[in-house]
Amino acid sequence: MLVIPFYVFTAIGVFLVLSLLCRVLRLKLSAHSLAVTAVIAGIFVVLFPLFEHLIDLPDLTGRKMIILLVITFGLAALDAVLERFLPLPFDDELADV
Repeated sequence: MLVIPFYVFTAIGVFLVLSLLCRVLRLKLSAHSLAVTAVIAGIFVVLFPLFEHLIDLPDLTGRKMIILLVITFGLAALDAVLERFLPLPFDDELADV
C-alpha cells in the first residue's frame, strides 16, 4: 500500500512530461496513448527499483513523496501555462473529462 501514492504521482508526472514533449515538439498523439504510456512507465519506475533491490520500502519516505508532489505540481503548472500558447488536439479531450 505504501507504493500506491508514489505510483499515482509518478504516472501523473510521466503523463505531464509526455504532454509537455508533445506541446514543444508539436506531436499529434491522443490523450489515451499518453495515459497508457504513463501508467506503464509509472509502474516500471516505481516497481523496478524495488524488485532489483536498488531501494527498499523504508526508502520511500514522506520527504521523497513531497519532492514528487512538488515536481508533479510544477509540471502541471508549466503545462497549464503552455496550453494557451501551444494548444494540442487532445486538450479538447481532456477538457471534457
